[in-house]
Amino acid sequence: MNVQKQWLNYCSGRVKEATQDDWNNFVLKLFSKWQAQQLKQDQSRPQTTGNDLLAYAATHYGFEHFVQGSQIYQELLVLEPSRHET
Repeated sequence: MNVQKQWLNYCSGRVKEATQDDWNNFVLKLFSKWQAQQLKQDQSRPQTTGNDLLAYAATHYGFEHFVQGSQIYQELLVLEPSRHET
């Protein structure tokens, strides 16, 4: 599902009533999902949970990596100016 449709679903179609907090939480949700997918595909990740995995995720798949390299973030950039009109 594309980002615009996900935003509509997230807001239950009420995008005009969405707040900045709603938008920020939506972006965080997409980032978290992206990060989990990246980690799942990474054969070099620590196999344990906890601090090692968290540190690895922050180093290799932190928010700055999401911003710089993900297609999802590019879609968010396009959607953001018109997010209340979708």
